Amino acid sequence: SFPTNLCLEEGMIVKMKNKKGQRGITLIALSITILVLIIISSITITTGIQKLELKSINNLESDIDSLYAKVLEYYLKNESLPILVNQYMDSKEHFEALLLQNVNAFSGEGPEDLVNPNDSGAYYVIDLSKLEGLIINYGSNYKNWNMSSSSQDIQNIYVINETTLQIYYPQGIRYEDEIYFTKTMPEQEITPIQTEGTNSWNLQTSTTKNTVSQEDYLITNITLTTTGTQAEKFQYAFGDSSDYQNLDFIPFELDNSDNANLQSRIFDAETSEYWLFIKVIYESGHEEIISQQLTVN
Repeated sequence: SFPTNLCLEEGMIVKMKNKKGQRGITLIALSITILVLIIISSITITTGIQKLELKSINNLESDIDSLYAKVLEYYLKNESLPILVNQYMDSKEHFEALLLQNVNAFSGEGPEDLVNPNDSGAYYVIDLSKLEGLIINYGSNYKNWNMSSSSQDIQNIYVINETTLQIYYPQGIRYEDEIYFTKTMPEQEITPIQTEGTNSWNLQTSTTKNTVSQEDYLITNITLTTTGTQAEKFQYAFGDSSDYQNLDFIPFELDNSDNANLQSRIFDAETSEYWLFIKVIYESGHEEIISQQLTVN
């Protein structure tokens, strides 16, 4: 019986040694498994980011395709562009410099040609509110573009060149090591693009404050002349800043001498800044805003 017991004990000893060996292999396998999972997770995250960036590029191109079709439709119907009146950039050189600045800030690469080589004239913010049935992913900040806005501050918008109809997204979309601002558009057959009446108006004002029953009003005599396209209608509004987006405009007419007498709404007595906004509406439906800060006598 002694040898038998010895064999059993030896067997138990051997078996215990195998278990210890198995534990060692399990720890190594676990470490390898964790390392593999980390690598797979890293690849998955990187791939996910790349897919998200690629989707952003596709969204940009989809936006520009939709905008291009709607802008053409608007132009054919109204013979003018659906734009906000004040220029975003006054020249190809200045606009290209803005995009190059964004490329450098990104520390990546930009396209070989930042702008369409055929661009000329000014760039304008597309007024998306004039385009019906449009669903886009970017460019919602156009509502904040006004007379005092800066192209450095507002870039989540779509802008268009008045000559080529090339559409750009100044903020840009990043994909891997590159940044994209536009896509190649088809050759234009409609020329020239009209921005009727822009910068052709001369506004002269003389303003006094009138107090009635302890309430302050402004009375402004204006002379409004143009060397460009004649307007169909005029509207006006007074404001206490250079932002006219939320103002209520009132119709008025010029007399035979291009003069009019305009009265403001009630102003707070502490208001120190006064602005007059004239909305010019052409027969085509195109609108233009003329503004002037007032000096009150």
